[in-house]
Amino acid sequence: MALSRIRPARNGRTVAVAWLCLSLAAGAPRAAAPDGLGINLEVERGILAKLQAAYLFNLARFVVWPRGEGAVHLCVATDAPLARYARELDGKDLGDGRVLTVTVGEIDARTCELAYVHGATTPAAVRAAQASLLAVSDAPDALERGYAIQFFVDGGTVRFAAQQDVIARADYRVSSKLLKLARQLK
Repeated sequence: MALSRIRPARNGRTVAVAWLCLSLAAGAPRAAAPDGLGINLEVERGILAKLQAAYLFNLARFVVWPRGEGAVHLCVATDAPLARYARELDGKDLGDGRVLTVTVGEIDARTCELAYVHGATTPAAVRAAQASLLAVSDAPDALERGYAIQFFVDGGTVRFAAQQDVIARADYRVSSKLLKLARQLK
């Protein structure tokens, strides 16, 4: 069957089978997935990281910071799996005369408008600068810890949730179009 004719099944089974085939073809080690299929977990993590980096890019496109013009500075914590993909976004045009600049390392609220932190840690810079820094994390309790945006996986799809209280108090303005796509927490 031609690859162009493969359509994802509603239950995601086609995607799992495709990952299995890629894993077997590459001779990569496999781990047992909950449904019993062998899936290369490193490939899965890489795809997730790449999707999250793309989400960060699009978040930057739909947010306006007080400085308004020029570069939007994205800071990514060093331990974040998406750091590699975020570096590839450095210098990309966001539209409206703005460019995304990316720094991987320590998050500095004085220079960052957008910050991504992987997992459960909350750097002091994120806690101190919530009004001016759009903080994003994939931690399950990120919204409860004061992050504006939380990435999560729902049914095999990367999604995001927004913390309305944090966004309402912020110096930046998030597009209503973007907020309509987010799961809301009040």
